[in-house]
Amino acid sequence: MSSSTLKTPPQGRQRLSFGNVILIILAIIQIALMLWAYWERIFPKSTEILPLLGKDLKLEDISALSISDATSSLKLSKVDGNWVLTDSDNFPAQNDKVEDLLTKLLSIQNSNLIASSTGSQARLKVAEDDFEGLIDLSAGNQQKSLFIGTSVGSNGAHVRLGGQNEVYASDKLQSFDARPEASAWIDTTYLNLTQEAIAEFSLKNVNAELSFSKDDSGNWQLVNAAMPEGKMLNQEAINNLIRKLTPLRMLKPLFMASQEAYGMTSPQATVSLLSRIPEDTTQSTPAESGDSSPAPVGFKEVRVSLDIGAKLEDGFVVKSSEQSHYASVSNFSAEDFTTKGLEDFLSDAPQESETPEAAEDIPVTGGLDPANLLNLNPSAELANPEAISTLESPSENISESSLENSTENSTENSTENGPENGPENGPENGPENGPDEVPNLENDMPPPQEESSSNP
Repeated sequence: MSSSTLKTPPQGRQRLSFGNVILIILAIIQIALMLWAYWERIFPKSTEILPLLGKDLKLEDISALSISDATSSLKLSKVDGNWVLTDSDNFPAQNDKVEDLLTKLLSIQNSNLIASSTGSQARLKVAEDDFEGLIDLSAGNQQKSLFIGTSVGSNGAHVRLGGQNEVYASDKLQSFDARPEASAWIDTTYLNLTQEAIAEFSLKNVNAELSFSKDDSGNWQLVNAAMPEGKMLNQEAINNLIRKLTPLRMLKPLFMASQEAYGMTSPQATVSLLSRIPEDTTQSTPAESGDSSPAPVGFKEVRVSLDIGAKLEDGFVVKSSEQSHYASVSNFSAEDFTTKGLEDFLSDAPQESETPEAAEDIPVTGGLDPANLLNLNPSAELANPEAISTLESPSENISESSLENSTENSTENSTENGPENGPENGPENGPENGPDEVPNLENDMPPPQEESSSNP
């Protein structure tokens, strides 16, 4: 057989090498792994939108919750239908605040999946040992845990239900909505007093024992000690100190029973306040009485004492006679009461200025004193000394003859100086008569009385 009769394989039909087959198999495996990793995101298991905590969990079923962050935790429980702080001898919490948080938790849905791998949990701060916040709920036999992570935008956060890997973005909750601080869930008012109602104030500490009382004008007076010479009470200093208690707010409630750490065996300070609170007793008198004026308003007196004990890390321990619980308050609210003394409430009294001598009274003699006329117009020259002499005695002692002469002179002057003489001497000329003219003062005097035979 010649070589020309041998057939050669067609061009382009080459057998795959073993190495190429291996590469193809590896590529297929890699594609399969990628599809598996992202399968649930591309093709979710279920398209049904459900509450993340479960559709069977109801608000009224939740009986306890615990709020935690990386360093602290707070427990609340429902007692007789009301929420209380479990670790503070069941101090009352504000129901509306707790229920507002629970309503937000129940509204979170599984509608916005972000990640499902365990590696993404630490990055989004929802891991078992690395989280922004953790809320544990108890509802009968159900126990639910919800991890709160990093923020999503400005009004949301990443969340993960305990026992699941899926991480969702929710716009119903933020990390600061679940703070493990007692003050976030209670009414922080420890003493509910008003500045204007305080009528008496006393302070006892290592530096002083002082009592103050308001007078009728509303100014403070020192009632149990003598005022140092040259000093007066600084009203503003007293009011500024009392203002720290009206009202007094607490950082957190403590136990009802005293603890050794509270330092109440020998308090650092004791404060006593007396409030006069107007009572709303205004009533109208029945219509048949014919008087509908309001009745007088009365006052109710309330005396409150406050002991200030040890200084803790976050503030001072206090105990009010109006509260069953001890409480922790800020340093600003309590520290000054433990250190202030009498000198802190004093200021220098103003020096008394010389009082000018009182003006001498002008004697009332029934007539006019010529000296007073000269005082009124020192430049005036009296042209008729005889008329002046008649003014030195009271009107009732003026003789009839003097009055008759005065009347005749007045008539003659009036006739001679009539209106035809012009304004120079007329009565309308007034002060223009000049310094040589003496006012006709007798015309202003009462008419003379007839002399009786019995007049002495």
